Amino acid sequence: MSKQRLKSLSIVMLAMVAVFQAGRLWFDLGSGHNFFYALFSRTPELVVSYVVPQPTRWVVNYGNQSFGILYSTLEENAFRDDAFAVVELLLSSEAELISEGSIDWDNALRAKSVIFDYNFVVPEYLLQNSNSNLMSFDGLIIVPGRSSLERLRVIVLDTQRGVAQTFGVPRIGGVNENLLREIDAKQAAGGFVYISSKQNGFDLFLSTEFIPIFEADMFYNPVMVRNSFRNGVREDVIDIFFDNPAIRWSSTDLHGVYSYGNHDVVVRYYPWGVLEYNDYMAHRATASTLTMAYNIFLNFVRQDFSMTNDIYLVDFKFEDGVYWFAFDYVVDGLPVSLSDEMRREFGIEHAITGQVANNAVIRYTRLTAEFVSIEDEFLKIENNFFDALNLFYAEFEDEGEVRIERSLLSYLLDGQWDKRIYLNYWIYFVGGHVAKMPVD
Repeated sequence: MSKQRLKSLSIVMLAMVAVFQAGRLWFDLGSGHNFFYALFSRTPELVVSYVVPQPTRWVVNYGNQSFGILYSTLEENAFRDDAFAVVELLLSSEAELISEGSIDWDNALRAKSVIFDYNFVVPEYLLQNSNSNLMSFDGLIIVPGRSSLERLRVIVLDTQRGVAQTFGVPRIGGVNENLLREIDAKQAAGGFVYISSKQNGFDLFLSTEFIPIFEADMFYNPVMVRNSFRNGVREDVIDIFFDNPAIRWSSTDLHGVYSYGNHDVVVRYYPWGVLEYNDYMAHRATASTLTMAYNIFLNFVRQDFSMTNDIYLVDFKFEDGVYWFAFDYVVDGLPVSLSDEMRREFGIEHAITGQVANNAVIRYTRLTAEFVSIEDEFLKIENNFFDALNLFYAEFEDEGEVRIERSLLSYLLDGQWDKRIYLNYWIYFVGGHVAKMPVD
């Protein structure tokens, strides 16, 4: 083809694009999505991508009945790339099923490992999975080989049914050695140390829980919480939700709620500190997989540059073809929990929630909080977890057998801005009771 003819065809194509784009701007068609997204595909480009959702907690097993815990989704994580390289092999036809049966906790937690610990079950049929033997799971234990002849193992857990599968996966690159080195580095770095309820015979817990212990004096920093919109609505943040902010409308109602929108997208900011995005034009068709839906939502969240703290995945649901995700904030490596009063007053269950359908985010809600550690102030931890447990166990003792669903060491957020927040033990009892106690 001659250069002249190629140039002529290029001009024709550009003219067609210009006409289409002009029509789109005139009629405001699909203005919630960019032009190339609407023209070519409903699948957006992903800056980050994972083969399974990141866990609620990264549990690092030091191999001596002690553990470290990381809550992290957005910030750097020494284990993430190597651990996901192993999980990718688990989901492939290269994974070999070694055994299947009841969970043997002593064996599962004996060796150094990196654990994906979820608050919920991840259905295997919603993943991009080529391993026909893989079951649904709420935990993955990645066990590096201890010698050059020992392959990597992945123990797949369904703690609700008490079932475990063990798979062997090939070694790739330096992943095995990297994981062992990263486990040792995490232990050497210090920080809170946890023990396993299963390894220590604590039968009050429904499943395995990781309980903080303090063999020496431990201190932590209180945290200042502020509203990142405290000086008014940040329209630079609002604009990221629109491809052409110049043509969006805006309004404010009598209650001080700010609304911005176009043909298909409406963004609202509620003055008590909640940002809400809705895409009303996205068709309610299912995203292709949980993997795709999670990655789409995570990439969407990463574009909200007004969010300055890390987050962690708390819950997931799949209903009526829509994927629903819930996250809470992380500060200084520890989670931030919302008080019951705050949930009621703010009308939210978690700091961040979102829905994905048809490979697009159709709803996003975020508490516009920012947290800053007060690094020159140190508070001593005076109460241990068992102090809290003894206090509240007695309270519910008359109701018969008392069992614990899960526990948490986290900062307490009560809905008030410009104040310090502090660490608390949270104990979630079977039957709906929730108890909390300050650590100091």
